[in-house]
Amino acid sequence: MIPGVLGGSILNPDFFETLRTDLIEGRLYLPPMPEVARRIRDCASDPEASAADLAKLISADPTLSGRLLHVANSPYFRGLKPVESVQAAVSRLGMVCVRNLVTSLVMGALFDEIATPAIRRPLREAWEYATRVAAYSFVIARRFTRLSPDEAMLAGLMHNIGIAPILIRASKDSHRMARFQDLLDAADRNHASIGALVAELWALPPKVAIAIAEHEDLTRRTPGLPDLTDVVCVANLHCRLGSRHRLARVDWSAVPAFARLQLTPEQSIAAMREARAQIAEMQQLLQH
Repeated sequence: MIPGVLGGSILNPDFFETLRTDLIEGRLYLPPMPEVARRIRDCASDPEASAADLAKLISADPTLSGRLLHVANSPYFRGLKPVESVQAAVSRLGMVCVRNLVTSLVMGALFDEIATPAIRRPLREAWEYATRVAAYSFVIARRFTRLSPDEAMLAGLMHNIGIAPILIRASKDSHRMARFQDLLDAADRNHASIGALVAELWALPPKVAIAIAEHEDLTRRTPGLPDLTDVVCVANLHCRLGSRHRLARVDWSAVPAFARLQLTPEQSIAAMREARAQIAEMQQLLQH
C-alpha cells in the first residue's frame, strides 16, 4: 500500500490505491506517450533502422524538426559546422540521444494537454521545475559520470510526472480543492510512487523509471558506479536550495548520492555555480 501524507489526511492511502487502479485500468485520463514520440522511440530502438528512417519520421513534424535542429546546433552538441537537415542532426546526435531528446521535447506540450483550468498553474510550475532538474541532471551526468547525459536529462524531466495524475484526480473533489496548498504538499510528497507507475505505462527505460521512483530516497545506497537515480537526486537537491521546500533543509553530507558521484557538497555547489550558464541554456532549450 502507498503511504499517505504524514500529518495530514487530505490524500489518504485509499486515494492512492484507487488512483493506481484507475490509471492501470484506464479510468483516469492520462494521455499515452505522444504518438510521434512513441514511433520515434520504436524506430531508434530498432537495430535495423537507419538515421534516414528516423529522420523521415521526425521530418513529418515541422515543429519537432525545428526544435531538434536547434538542439543539434546548440553549444552542447554543435560541431565545426552547423547542421541544416534533420538527417544530419540525427547523424550528429546518434539514434539513442535523439530518442531521449524527442521524448523530452514533447513533454511540455503533454503537461499543457492534461491541465484543466483549476490545476493549470501548478502543472505549469511543475513542468518548469522539471526542466530545471533536467538541465542540472544533464550537466552532472556529463561532468561526473559515464552515464548518457541525454538519458539523465530525460530522467530529470520525468522525475515529477506523478504530480499530474494526482492533481487530475484530486481536482474532481471540491473539498480537496478548497485546501489547495495542502493538496499541493500532498502531491509533492507522493509524486514519486505514482510517477513510477506512469513510467511503466509509458514503457520508459527501466533506469529512468527507477530514477523517477527513488530520487527522493535520500538514504539510498547501491553498489557499483553512480546511476541515474544518484544524478537526479543530487540535481533535485540543488534545485531546492534557498527555497522553502522540505528538501532545502536536508543535510547533504548524509546523502550517499554525493559520495557515489565522488563529490562533497561543497564541490558540488562550486561545480554547479561554474556551470550556471550551461544549465540556464539547457533549461531554455527544453522550455522552447
